[in-house]
This record gives sequence, C-alpha cells and structure tokens, in this order.
Amino acid sequence: MIVREVFSDVDNRLSSKRIVVFVAFLLVGIAFVGDLFFKYNISENTYNGMMWIVISGLGIVGSEKFMGGRFGGRPPELEMQVTDEEVEAGKSWSISRKK
Repeated sequence: MIVREVFSDVDNRLSSKRIVVFVAFLLVGIAFVGDLFFKYNISENTYNGMMWIVISGLGIVGSEKFMGGRFGGRPPELEMQVTDEEVEAGKSWSISRKK
C-alpha cells in the first residue's frame, strides 16, 4: 500500500513525525487557498508557526532518510544476525534480519 509506505520510517514502522508534518502541510495549503480565493484571513503568527512545523519536520524526516535510519534509531550493535534457516524454523523474534 503506497500510503503506508509514505508514512513509514526506515524501519517500516508508522512514523508520527511524518503524519504530523503531512497534516500541518495540508492545513497550510488550506489556509493559502482560503486566503487566495475566499479572502479568509488567518493570523500571521499562526500561519508562520505552521510553516515552521512543516519546514523543520521535513528537515528531520529528510535527515533520517539520508542517515540510513540511525538518527534516533537503534545503535548497530543491537542488531542481531538471523539466518534464513532460523527464520524458517520460527526463530524470527530478533530485531532485524540479515543475510
């Protein structure tokens, strides 16, 4: 499912940061369209605050992507090596699967 992939982090878990940034982006877009077409005025401080949430959130999510999941993730020494035989035998309880 494409929507799940978009909102998942590098460990394929649902990322609350990505969801918050997406919702803030939608609200900023709605405010822009409301101001442009319907002359609905929004407080400048509120709009700037939402913009900072979107900008900083995109920066954090982008840095996670380029850091390879180590930004706020598990240290590499906690990852366990699991062979395909162990997975087939039902011993797939480890943190990550490596070949």
